Amino acid sequence: MRPLLLFTFCFSTLFSYARKSDSTSYRCRLQLSYQYSMPLGDFSYKGSNNYLMGQFRPSSGVLFSTSVHFSRHFAVGFQFSDPSYKFDGKKILTQLEQKYLDPAFFTTIEKYDIKYEIPSPALEFSYSSYFHSIELEPFVTAGICRGRMTGAGSAAYIHRKKKNDNYYEDIYVDVGRSNTFFYPGFGIRLNKKIVSILYATLAVQYNTGTMKYSINEERKDIDDNVTTSSANGTQQVSSLQIEGVLQLRFTKMRNVLR
Repeated sequence: MRPLLLFTFCFSTLFSYARKSDSTSYRCRLQLSYQYSMPLGDFSYKGSNNYLMGQFRPSSGVLFSTSVHFSRHFAVGFQFSDPSYKFDGKKILTQLEQKYLDPAFFTTIEKYDIKYEIPSPALEFSYSSYFHSIELEPFVTAGICRGRMTGAGSAAYIHRKKKNDNYYEDIYVDVGRSNTFFYPGFGIRLNKKIVSILYATLAVQYNTGTMKYSINEERKDIDDNVTTSSANGTQQVSSLQIEGVLQLRFTKMRNVLR
């Protein structure tokens, strides 16, 4: 709720003080951004206690976007980003030790460096305000995300051998692979003309959604008996993206169009 209130305040302030510009506008834009993405709340390794989920660290990647201005102020566009988040290895190992270490067993734990990717195509709606040579552009997005795990076939492998006994068991832990969910967002973009059709752009964007996942466990003992179990859960996927880019603009549109 706080990010939404902050965005609303910034948008109303910018709208109130926006000035008209004498420069020429462009109808079409194309940009490929460098994106630094920071997990927030329960999605971050700093604030989550969820078992094997939510322990994600910041990542970097690219964001592609394009848009068309239907007037000097309003634009509709499309953007696509595909951040890839790594689990925090130390926190995952601590959780596995808490669950599987047993004084009656010798235990070895091997975790794998899997990643969580959230490719997200989204529609974008923006409103541009002009401060002489600076263009301020609040925007909202409506995206669909298909989160997926990539990497090894399992999140972890645990081998346990009973002390003073021949009994042992192998345990494989896996995280559910994919899930589709609604992934809306909002942000603000600062555009500055460099030369002709080339602009420099800096943007901040917040996205949030809720994914479903499953934690699957398979146990195989010394007699090859196999038992499986599965637990389902939900995870809030919230992140803050900082984007920097050089933007190209095409097709001149005079300011008489409003």
